[in-house]
Amino acid sequence: MRTIIYLFFSLFIAVSVEAQRVSSFFIIMPDELLPQIETNRRKDMIDLFQHSQKGGITNSLGGTSDVTALSDNYISVGLSSSSTMQIKLLPLKGKEETVIAVVNTVCAPACDSRIDFYDTNWKPLDRKDFIILPDNRDFLSDDEKSNENANEMVQRVDISLMRYDFCEGNDNLQITYTIDEYMPEEMYKQIKPYLRDSSLEYVWDGNHFKKEK
Repeated sequence: MRTIIYLFFSLFIAVSVEAQRVSSFFIIMPDELLPQIETNRRKDMIDLFQHSQKGGITNSLGGTSDVTALSDNYISVGLSSSSTMQIKLLPLKGKEETVIAVVNTVCAPACDSRIDFYDTNWKPLDRKDFIILPDNRDFLSDDEKSNENANEMVQRVDISLMRYDFCEGNDNLQITYTIDEYMPEEMYKQIKPYLRDSSLEYVWDGNHFKKEK
């Protein structure tokens, strides 16, 4: 009897651990969030990646989708030639809960991203509870933030285009200003001297992302 109980408990633990892997959440992701890839095809994508087979699968739109990176808590997926998805499992500090962060990026040709948050049942969570996204002024170099001319220049930027990428090896998020990919070259040359040389880095503190100073 004890052996049966032990085996049952071990199986429960194994299933629980497996359920917390990002690949499991990717497979059961609601169709409305990933309509172009059916559940069975998502399993195929995971298998292909784990067996180092390149080429991906043909999605319902006739394009190619493939897994480009995978760990227990992170997956990167090429949805098409111009769009990607990243999913990251973020543990909540002091709680036995996990938040699912999803970054969708479209490059047409300038890259622009969106980040959304969900609980483990794929119920949407309020983005503002986890991150306050930057605006144009945040990409000014520290020396130029008090420069009225620099502030006026960035205020003229009609569209804020940014690419989000999860960092390897930790739970941080990098946000890169991509206005150079769509702005006319001569106009970008005028604003470039005022901009920071690197991406913004947001550190996950166990509850939300904080912009690193």
